[in-house]
Amino acid sequence: MRSLARRLKSDFFAAEAEVGIVRDVEEAVAVHSPTRAQLPGLLPAAEPRRVESALAQLLGDGRVEMDADGHLRTGRRFVIMTSDAFHHRIDALNHHLDAVYQATAQRLIFDERTATMIKTITFSAAPQELDAYLKKLEGELRRDLAAMEESVSFSGKPNHRFTVGILASAAAPGDTLEEP
Repeated sequence: MRSLARRLKSDFFAAEAEVGIVRDVEEAVAVHSPTRAQLPGLLPAAEPRRVESALAQLLGDGRVEMDADGHLRTGRRFVIMTSDAFHHRIDALNHHLDAVYQATAQRLIFDERTATMIKTITFSAAPQELDAYLKKLEGELRRDLAAMEESVSFSGKPNHRFTVGILASAAAPGDTLEEP
């Protein structure tokens, strides 16, 4: 708790200022395939210099590419974003919570059953077995989702964006991950 309290006194919202804009730019590119000049208009709340900086990072990382006609698009190769930096973890939490909110609204309020799912499964497992399973699941999930994204990118079909979130934790307060 003290560690979190110290972090909260620091620039806690740096994730939204530094990392969140990168996610917003990447999403705008994925949905609209804009030109570089059109991009700031898709994010009117963001400063144009921050949009340009985020775009430069995405282009450098290969997460966004520019076509010969000057339109931006999602990069052809799948890039895994991972970081232990606190502000990146906060951004990941914000992204996850937004996905939870969207899934809850779509599934429970609008009764969307085709492209929305909420499942919670409680089970027992040895921590090492769960760790191995989660790594395998993440690898398979990333591979399958990248294949779907590639398929729709080159099909000419409308690009519908989805978010999948997975979490795992001890089920109840007092449960530990240490074996007796």
